[in-house]
Amino acid sequence: MLPSLFNEDAGTIPLYEQIYCLAGLTQYYRATGDPNVLSDIVKTVKFMDDTYWDAAKDNPLKQGYFSHVHPGTLKPEDASGQNANRKNWNSVGDHLPAYLENLYLGTRDPQFLKRLQQLGALIATHFPDPKSPFVNERFFADWTPDHGYAWQQNRGVIGHNLKIAWCLTRLYHLTGDRQFLKVAQECGDQMLLFGQDGRRGGWYDVIERLPDPETGRYELTWHDRKAWWQQEQGILANYILHAETGDQKYLASARAGAAFYNMAFLDRDDGDVFFDVQADGTPYLLGDRGDKGSHSKSGYHNMELTYFAHLYTNLLLKKRPVVLHFAPCLEAGGKTFQVQPISLPPGRVGIASVTLGGKPWTNFDAKAFTVVLPQWQQPELLTVTLAPLP
Repeated sequence: MLPSLFNEDAGTIPLYEQIYCLAGLTQYYRATGDPNVLSDIVKTVKFMDDTYWDAAKDNPLKQGYFSHVHPGTLKPEDASGQNANRKNWNSVGDHLPAYLENLYLGTRDPQFLKRLQQLGALIATHFPDPKSPFVNERFFADWTPDHGYAWQQNRGVIGHNLKIAWCLTRLYHLTGDRQFLKVAQECGDQMLLFGQDGRRGGWYDVIERLPDPETGRYELTWHDRKAWWQQEQGILANYILHAETGDQKYLASARAGAAFYNMAFLDRDDGDVFFDVQADGTPYLLGDRGDKGSHSKSGYHNMELTYFAHLYTNLLLKKRPVVLHFAPCLEAGGKTFQVQPISLPPGRVGIASVTLGGKPWTNFDAKAFTVVLPQWQQPELLTVTLAPLP
């Protein structure tokens, strides 16, 4: 195995690179039910569990994924520099949105739900900080916060706080554990006060976690720019918090963020979206920030935002149906096909109708989001209409 080429992770195999390799594969599996792809996903998850997971058998709340391992020994204690024996948001939290919830919804395998609950409990226990409106994001092996790491020091990344609000609300929908919703709302509420641009919309990048002793302000770190991926977290977190609570403050924040994103981030000349814009929406194009693709940027956040915003705004806000298209593989014939695209408030959405090969198909469970496919010699396209339940 080759070590990472990114400067922050040099000489290691960072877990987040493994995590995001599964994002596209898992979506492909959801669209096709291909067992060969599922096998690759499961083997990769096993590799991550065997290599990065801190079992900490004496205390489940001391468990979690280490962030880096050495490429030769595959041991977290041998990772280079400040990455040795560390845990962080990316290594613990990014499983949830990148692949793990989707993997559970596509398989309904209880082992994946158990891992989701374990990670949710770790996030809810260790990340919130009563001394700051921003969560802790980096930790030593025993979960003592690490406020001395390289560039981050004692600083908060707004997008990570927003992602916790988004992901723990989704976990609440899957498990009914109100502690997840409590922490999600707390993070969301703090970012309404300290993370978003209340005048222009959108969310800032990095902020000092403690107030300036002279001004009492939580100061922006380095600049007042806004990154494309953090806008995704803010928009989706506030949409789902509004759907769950009915509180208009979340809807107002999501709409302001979406308006700013559509105004500032879309590159209408060359396509795609900008990496960074300045606070007023002017594109920031210096250095690698002018690149459309890099180690840090590909299609993942753009596609996730458009897909889930489409689901949230239509199904939960506008109360309109959504049509999803699947291409089940040959091996999916005769089996139950899972079509729930994301965790949703229980009892709010279901299957309204199904067509198979362009013809109506009635062998489905509306509330369980399942379609029983026939035995076939030739696969057929599956179209599922989801709609709010009466």
